[in-house]
Amino acid sequence: MDTEELELRTLVHKDTENLQNWAIYADYLQTKGSPRGEVIELDIALEKSKRNSASLFQEVHRQRRKQDRKSVV
Repeated sequence: MDTEELELRTLVHKDTENLQNWAIYADYLQTKGSPRGEVIELDIALEKSKRNSASLFQEVHRQRRKQDRKSVV
């Protein structure tokens, strides 16, 4: 493992929720020919999908509460 990879791994592990850091690390790994980079990219896509779904669910819930309040009045 070279110094650049060590720095990237440190960056990723300081803030594991930061998908941008993971993407940078994945890109680095892919440039080195490591299949782990592609696996990380797939994990990132899955995590983004989960976050988008959660956000959509929250928005639907918020809109329903808003509608419920209107119908009570």
